[in-house]
Amino acid sequence: MDEKLARGLARELFRRLALISKAATSPRSPTQAELVRKYNQDGGVQEWDVFEIASRFDSDMQSVGAAITNLRLIRHPVRRKAILETSFPACVEGPEQYWLILPSNTFVLEKNTLKIIETVHHAAVAQHAIFRLYERGKPEQEGLAQSILAQVSLWTYPLLFSLSGETARKPATPGAQIAIPYANGLLLGTLEINHLDGPDQGPTISTCKLGGHKLRRIVAPFAVGENAILTLSINTFVGRHELFENQQKILEVLEEFESRYRSSMNNMRQLVAFGYPDDEITRLIGSPEFSSIDLGHLLELADRVQEFFDSTEWKQHAEAHRRPARFLH
Repeated sequence: MDEKLARGLARELFRRLALISKAATSPRSPTQAELVRKYNQDGGVQEWDVFEIASRFDSDMQSVGAAITNLRLIRHPVRRKAILETSFPACVEGPEQYWLILPSNTFVLEKNTLKIIETVHHAAVAQHAIFRLYERGKPEQEGLAQSILAQVSLWTYPLLFSLSGETARKPATPGAQIAIPYANGLLLGTLEINHLDGPDQGPTISTCKLGGHKLRRIVAPFAVGENAILTLSINTFVGRHELFENQQKILEVLEEFESRYRSSMNNMRQLVAFGYPDDEITRLIGSPEFSSIDLGHLLELADRVQEFFDSTEWKQHAEAHRRPARFLH
């Protein structure tokens, strides 16, 4: 695609996302405010109404258009519970450009208590990467933000575990290069530390009941100390026809890994959206199996990714693609 047209499409996408970020998908929207009111002022809902109210709230969120939702109804002889997971594309402004991020809000509805878990997936996509995707690839116009964020967040947690987890053979340091398969090419970026400026940033859980609500920060997965988290920063895109030989090989490795472990990768993403491994979240949803991906395959994934970025071909132009920035709120 023509460079000027590609830049224009990228700018228009982020303009629309800036509007969406302030609309009804916001966690403090009128749609959510009405649900919170039922618990803070009315003391909750009738137990037999939990499922109906959760389903109606799910429909209201879906009507916004950009929200991605998943409603689970948990039946119990005594207590009924509904869990609604929502995520939606949003954008924030960095020092040099805008970034795509993926906030996630999980609502746990019971008779007298509503819990709201607010997280942001540990990844962000630069406007430059969207521009390159338009220029070098053939992305779909509709739902591009949801599509690219779904793929990036699918890969975020296997990469963070394999490259920086306690079991990693050689834990990667900030600035380490990463690659994610997308649109018949590779999204390229770096592992970064994102610093949280205050108590309003980072994952939180609100408990709403008669008389008001209580908000507190919860333990963040992949935390670095108390006020920072590891994040994947996606900086650019390279189409398959532009890949040199070892890029073709790493793309094949990544595609094979995803084909084999996609369901487990989805499970990892879902649990991080809950704020896992915080103890309070575990009490809400039980003690889940975090991943069924064999440890050996995670370590092999890390080895192959690091070998690729240690290659002479990559090092010749790697610095041209590195654009570290602050992007999470």
